[in-house]
Amino acid sequence: MKAVTITQISPEEFQALINDSINSVLRNQQQETKRESLEPLFTREEAANHLKIDLSTLNRWSKKGTIQSYGVGNRVYYKLEDIKKALVKL
Repeated sequence: MKAVTITQISPEEFQALINDSINSVLRNQQQETKRESLEPLFTREEAANHLKIDLSTLNRWSKKGTIQSYGVGNRVYYKLEDIKKALVKL
């Protein structure tokens, strides 16, 4: 972290510095959220193939909470991160 020395600065300039810092942090958080939302989703079949398990096993694991599933309409999807977490749990 950089050390900052403030000398001879007006309250307006100080407020502008704070606002710029806050806006920068918020932009970074929005970019991270966008990256997370762009994470590819796997269908039930793709997730089962990736885990090398049967669809019935994947369904049972989803109901037990072993792996997190996400629904869009009446379709079920899985995130790669959740598939990896399920592998670690086992």
